[in-house]
Amino acid sequence: MFITKKITKKAVFIAVLAVLLCFVVLRVTVCSHHMQTTAVCDIGEYSLKAETNEDCVAFLRQFGWEVEQNPAELGTVTIPSSFNQTYSRYNEIQLKQGLNLLDYAGKECKKVSYTVTNYPDKEQRVNANLLIYNGCVIGGDISSVALDGFMHGFMQE
Repeated sequence: MFITKKITKKAVFIAVLAVLLCFVVLRVTVCSHHMQTTAVCDIGEYSLKAETNEDCVAFLRQFGWEVEQNPAELGTVTIPSSFNQTYSRYNEIQLKQGLNLLDYAGKECKKVSYTVTNYPDKEQRVNANLLIYNGCVIGGDISSVALDGFMHGFMQE
């Protein structure tokens, strides 16, 4: 003996709507990546906007750095999926700045380097390095290009 049930248009509509709703929720949950647009450190809250060259220069001015208007170097960097000791130490600098590169593990980002023109020790060349993902700074440093140089966060030491 077979039992049959008639499927109504209303039931089909509800089922299709439920499937679409599940798809939308899954897409938003899996595919969206919340971009941080500000961060907080010892200087207070600061903007991470870096969509244009002017934005990048303005970003560095928030910390008191003056740089040459054109980048000294442009490139790309892939943040590793798992951090070795070097990346873990570098991320410690980022954490002090209110940033976290672990949020971007496995992602490719732009690296933009500027020559700092107002670093207190002008004997050596100093770069401001920005890591940029989707128009926002996600990390970076101020560092000397000398072999026995230094590296620190954006804050002036």
